Amino acid sequence: MLRVARVSAIPAMGVASSHRSKCEELTDQRTFRILERQYQHEPLELVEPSDLRKDLASPAMRLVLFGETHDDPRAQSLEKELYEKLTTTGRKWALALEFIERDKAENVKTYLKNESGARPLFSSETEAARYAELVETAKLSGNNVVAANAPRRLVSRVTKGGPLTIDSLEEAERKFLPPLPYRWAKPISKAYESRLMNFWSSSSSTTATTTTPSGGGSTTEKAPTTTADSSSSCSSSSSSRRQNLMAAQCLWDATMAHSVLDSLFQNDAVFLVCGRFHVEYFLGIVDHIEYILENDERFQSIQLDRHEFRLLVAVPLPAADFDAQELTDWAAVRHDPRVRALADFVIFTRED
Repeated sequence: MLRVARVSAIPAMGVASSHRSKCEELTDQRTFRILERQYQHEPLELVEPSDLRKDLASPAMRLVLFGETHDDPRAQSLEKELYEKLTTTGRKWALALEFIERDKAENVKTYLKNESGARPLFSSETEAARYAELVETAKLSGNNVVAANAPRRLVSRVTKGGPLTIDSLEEAERKFLPPLPYRWAKPISKAYESRLMNFWSSSSSTTATTTTPSGGGSTTEKAPTTTADSSSSCSSSSSSRRQNLMAAQCLWDATMAHSVLDSLFQNDAVFLVCGRFHVEYFLGIVDHIEYILENDERFQSIQLDRHEFRLLVAVPLPAADFDAQELTDWAAVRHDPRVRALADFVIFTRED
């Protein structure tokens, strides 16, 4: 199981010597704080960036999932610096990104051969601006870049028409998705299903049935228009759209889980960057990783033990809230059971 807390058999990283201490090589620590879940049912501990680096650089480490909010530049700076450190360990660390879709695999090969720039890998200028330096780190260190996610055009088919719409895809398109027929029309875990339903319930009436959660925000899909005027018809239509959105979200999760596991056959370890909703509370992608390892014969040779896996989640805080926590050594946050269950390492970043 990948979601249980580490126990005393795993050495604890220790408490930060001072909440005002200066970080060594990473970005000024006053712009972020790292809290580690060392033992189940106990408060999180403030740790130093060097403790996090040391933990991730363990020779046993095989998979690191980093969940971010997509418009958080401090998290993206930390991702780059952590990954850059891992590339110096002498092991082959592949970089997998949610933002590079599987149909861009040939673009990745061209890029790694120094025959093109990074821009063709991404769907937008914004994504290229955020993550081009990260993929450049992988290339310059001789590591692989993994096109990890499902193509948006195929996910859009599920959003609009449901999961059965992709069962009849031609082989040229099927290769970009996990094994079909599509088995993940609903979340594997009830906990993840509840999170999705809560997301839509808390959304406005305009967006509740037209968006799927991503990196702390949402990726908007245009909702089909309806002219039905009965409340029962509207309710049925809304329920159907939500089921399609749920299937689309699971297709993203399943594809990224399949991509990182497949990459372990050619690499020593994989570092995945994705939106934090996909991994928070050890759900989403983690659900699918466990499912694939338990049910897909092709991956039976991969034994991913707890000490070989880490989940990091970065959460941005407004500057005033961040500074208030600094004055109390993050006491309230460290004892909050919702935060304790979030990840192995919870990283709070300070918004400007």
